[in-house]
Amino acid sequence: MQMHIDQLRAVTTLLYDELATVNGGVVDIPDVLYWSIPLEERRDPYKHPRDLTIGHTSDDVGHLNAILTGEHEPIRYALVWLAAVLREVGEGA
Repeated sequence: MQMHIDQLRAVTTLLYDELATVNGGVVDIPDVLYWSIPLEERRDPYKHPRDLTIGHTSDDVGHLNAILTGEHEPIRYALVWLAAVLREVGEGA
């Protein structure tokens, strides 16, 4: 399965526009811990994951802010941090 980056960008813009309309341009991101499942275990639906780790939204936001300020380079893995934050926003945080 493939999706063109322009399609991802377009749908992301639509979703952010909706979020801005509903939330007035600001979202609250709760400072929470969450379960993180390693990739290999997350992709095997026939086994219960055993190597759970903990993620923290404050760490994710910190990494994203470091990219914004130029302290860190934008790397592909940063999408994982963004996804964790967006999950909280999308689930009504």
